[in-house]
Amino acid sequence: MITRPIRYLTLFVGAYVLLDTCYFLVPDSILRDVVYHYGIVVASADVIHLITPHEWVTAIANRLNSERLVLEVIRGCDGAGVAFLLIAAMVAFPAGRCHKVTGSVTALVLVFLLNQVRIVGLYYIGAYQKDWFGVVHTYLAPTLMVAVASVYFTWWITRGRMDLRGTSRAT
Repeated sequence: MITRPIRYLTLFVGAYVLLDTCYFLVPDSILRDVVYHYGIVVASADVIHLITPHEWVTAIANRLNSERLVLEVIRGCDGAGVAFLLIAAMVAFPAGRCHKVTGSVTALVLVFLLNQVRIVGLYYIGAYQKDWFGVVHTYLAPTLMVAVASVYFTWWITRGRMDLRGTSRAT
């Protein structure tokens, strides 16, 4: 007989491996020229122009280019790992299908927005505080994304338990 924690762990790992495997089947050229360009880099350049109109930043393929910095978005810089962790945890968690789907879609939006903030922040740090770039890029920003994702997952679990008990969503 499989215990509940073993079942959860098996589903979690299986879902994560499936998502990650599918992700690595996507050719680099599609990620670079389509997903990263239109989904991350163009949006980041627009935000930078909105915040600092004098900052001349262009979006070329998977790169933010300016006279101060070239910031390249590559596989792993897109927030996919955090999104996959959240979705795998939701798939494995005992909740209704609708709750899992809405939670996963919301997780994708949340991770996208967090990653946009991360990319824009890294641009400014790289352009104006180069000494901080390595620490923020390698440690602080990823840790913050996982921490926010964990808070969201905890909220999502709580919301699901309230729904299962029939408690009003308006409370």
